[in-house]
Amino acid sequence: MARLTWKEGTMLSIETRKGVFALAQMIKSPYLAFFDIFSEQINFKDAPLDNKRLLFCSAVTKQFLKSSNIMKLKGVAPEQNLNIPKYWIKIFPGSRDTVVFQGTDKERNLAVLGEVPGGQLIEQNIENGGFQSESVVLDTIPTDDDKTIAQYETTSLGVHPELNERLYLCYLNDKNVDPMKLIYFDKDLPLAYTSYVYAITNDAKKLGY
Repeated sequence: MARLTWKEGTMLSIETRKGVFALAQMIKSPYLAFFDIFSEQINFKDAPLDNKRLLFCSAVTKQFLKSSNIMKLKGVAPEQNLNIPKYWIKIFPGSRDTVVFQGTDKERNLAVLGEVPGGQLIEQNIENGGFQSESVVLDTIPTDDDKTIAQYETTSLGVHPELNERLYLCYLNDKNVDPMKLIYFDKDLPLAYTSYVYAITNDAKKLGY
């Protein structure tokens, strides 16, 4: 892929798992807005693009942009009235070892961010660019506060193939899902997300990445 220059409003087709593409829009670097629109054609030909419902926003790494199969979409208008979130979940510092799919034949040990499970709810306006000051709304989000956990995205950076597989699971489930957020908060991970664990471990090649 040719070098991708960041320009706000640029519309992108990003391959999730092989043969399925997600629609995204460049907003304030390094954030992408992902829409609830997927296609099996990289150029999104015949895809319903008139109603771009925001799926989620995420900051991404240069590694994600370089490693993913991405194409700029010409002739696709950017969404002008994006409801860019101002509240985010900031995972606690440090790291820890955790176990997913405990007690099953899929059991796996993982090293994840957060010395303890969970994080804080912060307010941060990503549209300001540059140094982004933040204010703490909740010092600690209770691990049983499912409503807050489900409502907000984390400040974690999306990488390849982790973010690609997350997008593919959004496509399969026809909704916004974030397996890593469940892991951060020590929630039970559905076995249906086994492929996600593959994507963040040495088993990513099993998925074609």
